[in-house]
Amino acid sequence: DLSDSAAFETDAAGDCVWASAGYMALVERPWADIRGDGWTIVIHQDDRDKVFAEWAKAIDRHGRFEMAFRYVTRTGRSVGIQVIAVPIPGGYYGTVIPAGVLPAQDRVAQSGRPFQ
Repeated sequence: DLSDSAAFETDAAGDCVWASAGYMALVERPWADIRGDGWTIVIHQDDRDKVFAEWAKAIDRHGRFEMAFRYVTRTGRSVGIQVIAVPIPGGYYGTVIPAGVLPAQDRVAQSGRPFQ
């Protein structure tokens, strides 16, 4: 169900202008906390410098951003994620995949069975 997917959209500067209900549920934060540059509060302290550097590079070259890192929920739980964001007119559209959750084609590729 796409309504449960964790997705977000940013403006050209990288500020969050929209997040799906699935994204807000995943990070356990309301829209008021993550809009604008508030999304940065969920990044694990030990991963922030690397995430900020890679995000800045993607914005500077208007290129794809793909990175695995950790975020911290409102309750303090640390969770691994994979973020993929692609340029769109005026900003970026991205998805967040929790660690251990693979798209169907990746699960099939690992199993050795043909994708159906």
